[in-house]
Amino acid sequence: TKFYPNPSSGKFAIELGKKYDHIHISIKDIAGKIMYAKSFIDTQKININLNEVPSGLYFVQIYAGEKNTMIKWIKN
Repeated sequence: TKFYPNPSSGKFAIELGKKYDHIHISIKDIAGKIMYAKSFIDTQKININLNEVPSGLYFVQIYAGEKNTMIKWIKN
């Protein structure tokens, strides 16, 4: 899984390496509050724009098929 750019100003891309039938992304702040949650179908690259969230550290949880990945993201 590729996640870039990191840190970013709010726009970033996630490349999964192959196409998955069902993907779910959730992004939580350091306190565990869900800032973003969305499901995607039949894709391998996802572009996300979270310019409206405050600067800080976030945890991006990616569920794609049997794959479960967590990435730390820093918003400038």
